[in-house]
Order: sequence, then C-alpha cells, then structure tokens
Amino acid sequence: MGGVLDILNISVGTLLNQQVALEVTSHNIANISTPNYARQRVIQKTRFPLYAHYGARGRGARIANIEQVRDQFVDRFLLEKNSTYNYYVGKDDIMTKIESLLNETEDYGLSHDLQEFWNSWQALARNPQGSAERQSIVEKATALADKIRNIYAGFEEYKDGIEQKIESGISKINTILEKIADLNKEIARREVTGHPANDLRDERQQALEELREYVDFDYREEDNGWLTVQFYTNHSTGAKVTMVSGGNYGKLTVPASGVSPVFSGTDAAGNAVASFDFDGGKFSGWKDMWDEISNGVDGYEDKLNTLANTIIQQVNSYQDYNDGVNIHHFFNGSDASNIEFNDEFETNLSWIMAGSSPGDNSTAITMANLGEVSQVALGGESINGYWQNFITSIGTEAQQVEAKKDFQEALKNELRSEQQAVSGVSMEEEMTNMIQYQHIYQAAARMITTGKEMLDTLINMT
Repeated sequence: MGGVLDILNISVGTLLNQQVALEVTSHNIANISTPNYARQRVIQKTRFPLYAHYGARGRGARIANIEQVRDQFVDRFLLEKNSTYNYYVGKDDIMTKIESLLNETEDYGLSHDLQEFWNSWQALARNPQGSAERQSIVEKATALADKIRNIYAGFEEYKDGIEQKIESGISKINTILEKIADLNKEIARREVTGHPANDLRDERQQALEELREYVDFDYREEDNGWLTVQFYTNHSTGAKVTMVSGGNYGKLTVPASGVSPVFSGTDAAGNAVASFDFDGGKFSGWKDMWDEISNGVDGYEDKLNTLANTIIQQVNSYQDYNDGVNIHHFFNGSDASNIEFNDEFETNLSWIMAGSSPGDNSTAITMANLGEVSQVALGGESINGYWQNFITSIGTEAQQVEAKKDFQEALKNELRSEQQAVSGVSMEEEMTNMIQYQHIYQAAARMITTGKEMLDTLINMT
C-alpha cells in the first residue's frame, strides 16, 4: 500500500502548497496600493526522492521560500534621483514664494512704486508751486518706503519659514533613523531561520525613501540583514559617519536660528558630529535658499539693502531740509529693513523742494530723472535698472529651478515605473496565478479522492 499512501501524501502536500500560494497571491492583491511593497512569490522545489531498485520515486514538491521580487540596482538609483528631485522641490517652494512676494505685475511691485514716485516729481516739475503735487509725493514716498520694508520683511519671514521647515524635518529624520534601527533588529531576529522578512524589508525600504526626501546618504546591507546608513561630512573627500548600525542610531540637532544652517548631531556610536555635508534632499535646497536670501553681497537682502540705501542717500541729497537748527531727512533709515518716509514733510509740504527759488523746477526735474541716473553704489547701474536686473535674475533662476525639478521628476517617475514593472503587483498576473493555483488545488483534491478509492479497494480485497 506504500504507493497509494505516497499518492495521498504527495496530493495532500500539493494542497497545502497551493493554499500557501493562494495566500501569497491574496497578500499581493491586498497590498497593491501599499507604498514600496514588492510583490512576493512562492518558490517550490522538488522533494528529495526515495530510491528503489527500479529508480527514484518522486515525493512531490515543497515550498522552499517566499521570495520578494526586487531589483536592488533600480531601488538604489531611484533613491538617488529622489534625493536630487527633492533638492529642487525645496528650492522651488521658496523661489515660488519669493516671486509671489515681488509680484512685478503691471500695477503692483516695487517697479510700479518707483515709477509712481518719479512720476510724482514730474508732476511737481510741471507745477512747482502745487501743494496737491507735493501731497502726491508724500503718498508715493510713503508707499515706496513701505513696499521696500515689506519685501525685506518677506525675506525675513521666508528665512524663518525655512528654519521651521528644517526643525520639523530634523524631528522626522530622527524618527526615521530610529525606525530603521528598530527594523534592523526585528529583521535580524526573524531572518535567523533563513527566511526573509519580506514585509519588514518593504517597510525599511519605505523608510529609506522618506529619509531621501530630506537628505542624501549612503547605505549598505550587511550579511546578517542589518542596514548600515551613513551621512556625509565631506562630499569632496568622501568622508562619512555611520548614523544607523544594527539597532543603534544617531540624531541631528536643530541648527541655530538667524545664521546659515549648520547641520550637526551625533552618530550611531554617540560621537558628536560638528557638521554634516548634505548635497541633496530638501535640507540642502532649503539651506541654499536661506543663503541666497541672506548671505554675502549677492544675497537678496543685501541687494535690496543696497538699493534702499542708494535711494535714501540720493533722494536725501536733494530733499533734506535744514531749518537752521536741525537737518530733516526726507527718508529716514539706512537700509531696506528700516527705510521710512519722514512724516514731518507731510505737515510741512513747503519743505519739499522743486527748485532753488519760487517757480524754479530744476530740482523736481532732477528728482523725476533720478531713477535713470547711473549710480556708483549700484555698480554703475541706475536705480530702475538695478531693480529690473534683480527681478530678471530671480525670475530666470526660478524658471531654471522649476525646469530642473520637472526634469528630475520625469527621471524619478521613469525609474518608479521601472521599479513597478519588476516589483509592483499586477492584478492581471495575480488573477492568472490564482486560477492556476485553483486548478492545481482541484487536481490534487481529485488525486486524493482517487487515492482514497484505490485504498478502499485494497482494503476490501483483504
């Protein structure tokens, strides 16, 4: 009866195998929308046969493993592109806000207020004695100073916003590093049996992708399944520190406010790290935008300060009023943060000079043309030209950043499609597999019925 019992054993094993295969198929379908889920498949192997004098007798099939379908090269390349893409996402977010702040539309923006200010002097030149024209100058000067201060305040607000984004991002990064370390421990614990912890690996891959949103890094998988994550401290030399090693993880600290962000913290061993060198992700994009707004002679704020100081100095040189005791400045302040029209001129309209004598309009004409006069402080550019070139440069940079972001997004999406072609769940394929497993299951069940009938026949013959 050994042959009949073998039929039953093989068939029962086949039933159990197909049950597991159907469970895996069901699991794939259930996770079709789960981020970074890699489809799984059952790997079957032939059982070791029994040998008799007439040859090897097959013993059916066994499940060797439940395999996760991944292309490690595509996964790594996708992470790299995700880092580059998010660098431009970080920059584009701030550049869009700056363009909105400047908003150089026809009837808005600093260009409009500058021209309105010059035009008000042109009106006074046509009527040097006019009080209404002087009142208009007061209004236009007030609007001009307010606009410059508002733009500067907007830059400061965006810097504060960047610092808040970084602070929030650091909290998320520290959580992700801890999560990867915890997953390392759990994966190692489960894989000690030799079988991969597929779902936990998917979760860890998702954590890597979330980390790439903020920073660039290097990583490798150890023989025991642990993932080692390293942050760069110097890209040019390739210097790195380990931020996740097994179940240990490092942390970032929040940079000091009011200065260019410096990223520091501790590594996985608890050693202090004075400065991380991020070259991708939103952190790098945000830092670069903070620096573009604030740092050096090419910073947006510095250029605005230079423009404001030039306006203050040039206008005051023609319009400061000396009452014999004190000099009253037309514009108070020294830069874009504090430029302000002196409202004393509003209550003393006669202080606004059109010329050196009644009926003379030479000073008003000079003021009307002041926006087009070459200024040494502006590198030989005029006030109007300096601002227009500044606006143009920002607009050009914004377009370039957006174009690069769109290009990197296209690359990322292409790689995502390639990843999905390998690892993604195909409903059509899973349904085909389900039908195949169902038919095998039914055939095995039929074999059990047949084996039972054969066994009953043998029993009845005895």
